[in-house]
Amino acid sequence: MFKHLITSFRTPQLDPSLIEAHYAFLDGLREKRQLEPARPFTDKSGGVDLIQTKNMEEAKAIAFSDSVHTSIKTPGVSKRMCQLSSQHPAVA
Repeated sequence: MFKHLITSFRTPQLDPSLIEAHYAFLDGLREKRQLEPARPFTDKSGGVDLIQTKNMEEAKAIAFSDSVHTSIKTPGVSKRMCQLSSQHPAVA
């Protein structure tokens, strides 16, 4: 398994009503044991998620299926990703 750090930054186009769906999305990842820490930035400009997947393609598919990214024509969140670990099994 790989670990991927996802940083999300709010854009002016973010619809605040999408935040609850975003939290539900994160809860779903937690239930699947794919999400480790998920923390908002203290200034509310975005947040950081750490997910575990088989590869970068799966990580991208997860990251870009988040409601705050997909539910509006102009994304409300800009996402950046990096792969942190390639150890198997995923390091805790």
